[in-house]
Amino acid sequence: AAVESSAVIDELGLTPLEAKLALIDPGFSGSAITSRMDGFVHGNQIKFVEYNAENPSSLSDQEGLNRLLFAIAEMSLFAQRHRLRQFSPVERLLEALLATYREWGGKEVPRVAIIDWDDVPTANEFVLLRDHFISHGVQTIICSPQSLEYAGGKLRCGDFAIDLVYKRIIIHELLARYDETHPLVRAYISGDVCLVNPFRCKIMHKKASFELLTDEAHQSWFTLEEQEAIRLSIPWTRRLRDRAGSPGEAPFARARKCHTR
Repeated sequence: AAVESSAVIDELGLTPLEAKLALIDPGFSGSAITSRMDGFVHGNQIKFVEYNAENPSSLSDQEGLNRLLFAIAEMSLFAQRHRLRQFSPVERLLEALLATYREWGGKEVPRVAIIDWDDVPTANEFVLLRDHFISHGVQTIICSPQSLEYAGGKLRCGDFAIDLVYKRIIIHELLARYDETHPLVRAYISGDVCLVNPFRCKIMHKKASFELLTDEAHQSWFTLEEQEAIRLSIPWTRRLRDRAGSPGEAPFARARKCHTR
């Protein structure tokens, strides 16, 4: 099993440090607690182009947009006809974070840090999330990776002791600047912080994961029903590299989208 896992990680193109961190048990069962399938409707089918398994943005934006759309008369009629309903992605996110923290072993209400770079365009979203979490009794701060310290078995941002990290920073960006001595990475390896999503999410996030789904060599992994679902919804995908391919794998002849890493 270890050899097979190593081969799969090599196929996905993870860096050595990404692979090392991906194989560490995060302390809970889910590899992607919050994620998003990106796709488009084609006829009566949905065609997926990406699985965003790192923490996707726009949860709070989508909630506000939904309220605006439902205020439009035509949309209201459409919603009644198709029995559409509104829900709060932000509320579901907080529920998922708290449930994951309990599975991780947390007993009390966690102190949460939303972590990303200071200058990202999604910073306003973090403010909305922080305020929502605080209004539900969950102490929350926004901080950057540069502000973190780890000592005495505790991850901190200034005087704020962190139990759960809602990681919005992209893994490859973090590891491009820091190695495994960074406070967040050290606290995670030691099991001293609950990290959502964990480093393990990188395995699914890699676009090369679509190659594993569409490669004929791996079809035995899936039931016939799953194989048909993959055929209908996942584009033929291969990492760009030198190799021999079977005649049936010509991407342009099959007119399907080919992803690179």
